[in-house]
Amino acid sequence: MRRQRDDDGMTRNRKLRAFLAKWLFPPFTSVALQPVARVRDKAGFERAMAADAVTAVREAESRIIRAYQGGPLVVEGLCGACEKRVDLQADLLFGGRRDREGRFVPNWRERLVCPVCRMNNRQRLVATLLGKRLGLSVVAKRVYAMERVTPMFQWLEDRHSRHDLIGSEYLGNQHESGTTLQGIRHEDAMHLSLATESVDLIVSNDVFEHLPDPARAFRECVRVLRVGGEMLFTIPFTELDETTYRARLGDDGVDHLDLPRHHGNPISEKGSLVFAEFGWDCLDMLREAGFADAWIELYASVERGHLGVAQLVFLAEKRHARNQQHRCY
Repeated sequence: MRRQRDDDGMTRNRKLRAFLAKWLFPPFTSVALQPVARVRDKAGFERAMAADAVTAVREAESRIIRAYQGGPLVVEGLCGACEKRVDLQADLLFGGRRDREGRFVPNWRERLVCPVCRMNNRQRLVATLLGKRLGLSVVAKRVYAMERVTPMFQWLEDRHSRHDLIGSEYLGNQHESGTTLQGIRHEDAMHLSLATESVDLIVSNDVFEHLPDPARAFRECVRVLRVGGEMLFTIPFTELDETTYRARLGDDGVDHLDLPRHHGNPISEKGSLVFAEFGWDCLDMLREAGFADAWIELYASVERGHLGVAQLVFLAEKRHARNQQHRCY
């Protein structure tokens, strides 16, 4: 009888450990992935770019390029989204080029694609950071992703379905935000249909540069976030002091201020027009929109295949008015 009780107890303990491993401490979370630096200004960024981890990535990129002999370029690395070691794949798409000596130089940020989850370098990084936040959260969160038909959102549904996940695409200005068309929710980031203070976490992968008025979209994100909520996003970043605008929306449509430039769009072969190329003033835009704080985290990891000198992730927090002071790092 005593042995039976001991066996029952061991079984309960195994079940408990399995539950904790799955929901609270999933294997290979991003705990080991730490930013090279958190910066809020250009001076801090320049100091961070001299860090040992960034130097190691630069050296690894040079070794890879020198050793490349043709055919598919493969870099072994740990995919934080898949939680396994894979052969990350690169090519000359999305801005890849040949240097003066004819050597293959991929767009590290947009390539190094995992063959399992199909996410590229920056997307894998964002997924790893999301996995840390969602995997370690005891309470289910409401998450709004500014994408729906992408490998990222598929990964969210596969790995984090216990959370309340909302995904959307921009389907055209003829539609009202919140409308569902052929199973896809439409949202205009400048006019979200989400209720005020209804979301815990917003994630956006290279979306804001395609908006005529990104500052308005930032204000909308502040509105829909709950107090204590966070926005995690990526944007192409010029490192210039001020944001430049390649186009604007006028009364008669789009006015081009520079040659039209388009980025890939998962629902349109035409791509998405670039309106803004962000500089350092985007952090001021975020704070003026109502975020309590905003900063950039730099990540560089040869082991995880986060090459491209340093990958940048932008973060912004909404807090109580009495807690609006900046964090110190």
